[in-house]
Amino acid sequence: GLTELEGFDVSGELGKNVGLTNDQAFRVHVLVLGKGKNASKMKLMEFPKAPGKKGNQEFLHSTMGLRYTTIFVNDIAAANLRMIAYGSMPMGKGLTEIPDGRFLGVYRDPDQNFVELVGPQVKK
Repeated sequence: GLTELEGFDVSGELGKNVGLTNDQAFRVHVLVLGKGKNASKMKLMEFPKAPGKKGNQEFLHSTMGLRYTTIFVNDIAAANLRMIAYGSMPMGKGLTEIPDGRFLGVYRDPDQNFVELVGPQVKK
């Protein structure tokens, strides 16, 4: 359900000057969930010449750092099907009802970070 907006490039010099990189240029991909000025945006950075090292992503507690994102969706079944279509199967026992009546599914992104989707099961 995220839509990619126009991203932008950051020069190695700017990255170094603001303390983000050691003179590595990078590309920023901007994703938006929803429409309008209040829509949630997420930025993902791509470092073509400095891909980094993979951490231990077996479990949430396996390594320190940001590795978990929660996205609230309007239709968990539709979102689940989109995740599967892109090759990310739900983890554990799949979609699970939580105490407030919504459903939760946990997936992995291409870097093996955890992506949690939470939302209602829409009756059609």
